[in-house]
Amino acid sequence: MGFEILPVAAVGAVLIAFVYYRNSFKPSLPLPPGPRGLPLLGNALELGKVADGAFWLKFAEYAD
Repeated sequence: MGFEILPVAAVGAVLIAFVYYRNSFKPSLPLPPGPRGLPLLGNALELGKVADGAFWLKFAEYAD
């Protein structure tokens, strides 16, 4: 019977720690505007939008 509450207590402790961590480390200045990320995915969907070859060719102009 005592082991049934253990997973619930563990999830609750992780949730409380997450909320505490998120609220305790606020940046002193607001962050600059940027793309809005999705939960768990972040900005992974943005990676395929830029052609990688064109990106590195821009740097090749300044290589020499």
